[in-house]
Amino acid sequence: MALNQLYNLELSAMEIARLAQIVENRIAGAPCGIMDQVTVVAGTSTKILSILCQPDKILEFVACPSNVSFIGIHTKVRRSTSSTAYIDTRIGAFIGLTILKDAFASEADESDSTHNISEALADNYLCNISVHEFRQQCEHLLPEEILGEEFLEKYGDTVDTATQVEPEKLYPVRSRVEHMVYENARTKQLIAVIKNADSDPEHIQGYLREAGKLMYESNASYRDLAGLGSPEVDGLVSIAKKIGEQGGIYGAKITGGGGGGTVALLCHGSVENSLTQILAAYKLAWGIDGELIKGNAAGAFEFGHILWELKENPPPTHF
Repeated sequence: MALNQLYNLELSAMEIARLAQIVENRIAGAPCGIMDQVTVVAGTSTKILSILCQPDKILEFVACPSNVSFIGIHTKVRRSTSSTAYIDTRIGAFIGLTILKDAFASEADESDSTHNISEALADNYLCNISVHEFRQQCEHLLPEEILGEEFLEKYGDTVDTATQVEPEKLYPVRSRVEHMVYENARTKQLIAVIKNADSDPEHIQGYLREAGKLMYESNASYRDLAGLGSPEVDGLVSIAKKIGEQGGIYGAKITGGGGGGTVALLCHGSVENSLTQILAAYKLAWGIDGELIKGNAAGAFEFGHILWELKENPPPTHF
């Protein structure tokens, strides 16, 4: 942002986000997506940002219902998109994509449903497969796991430019693809539920329960299907779930690339006492002081810029 302003580059928010992702992928060596970069640059202080990472499109800004908040608790467990677990999960998903594309491309007499799957995968995004399509047509085609060497011999490399299949590694495949498909469906459902809660406040508790259920399912999927869980995160989520809606806590889940980091809580009303209880119980169980992340921050474009001008002090006057 500073260079954009200083040199009048006139880069858009999405252009800056793309450049930031390139730096992470190629310089830092982290095969991350673009979600964080878009949020930092284009997020707003008043609404939830809905992003379609295909590869980088902002769908909409979603209003948060009255008295509803998303609060983060940093577990202090270090996570990284350059970790082995994250990279292997990403590779497993791309292996699954490659296998499915090959399977549906080789169908001699394409039915309408087969053609639909081929089209859905044409741009290399697993999330374009629906849950129904995955269960009925894709799941049985995927191995539970595959040795890198076997995959490379049969299919060649994946289309992912940020990672490389290692011949000696055994990659889980089916579970990784399942997580991607179901997580995308959950995200769409969550957005719809939050909108309903905003437009129909009389039934807000029912909508928040539904949203919380999706969040707990997401956290379990990160752990059981994506292989990106964390004992500390699961412990914190469990504490939040026990306090539950009577304490204003409707949902909790791991965020970002998983493996640690921040847990997001879906809250309604005043939850100060509940947050104190969660932090205390987390400290008792794990010996870690969790850190609250509250409030809403403006993205870089909304914030704008501050110009600092350095001026030389006049020479001192001697009397």
